Amino acid sequence: MAISFARPAAELELPPTVISQDLHHQWFPACGGSEVPFRTRCGRTLHYLWCPSTSTHAYYDCVKDLFLTDEEARQLLP
Repeated sequence: MAISFARPAAELELPPTVISQDLHHQWFPACGGSEVPFRTRCGRTLHYLWCPSTSTHAYYDCVKDLFLTDEEARQLLP
């Protein structure tokens, strides 16, 4: 299941520690804030994020401005 936004993340004014949010959830860098964006083997830039309100982790595609399903992320990771 893909997680979508009501508005693109780039349009939202967020505090520096909040990466992205939709109308109900805020997403933060996972692992206590230590996760940073990284490049996959095919060159896509992903960021591993955490949503405390749903206790959910997800990979976020920084360029395409969307969250990946677990299966999509598995295909891109080494």
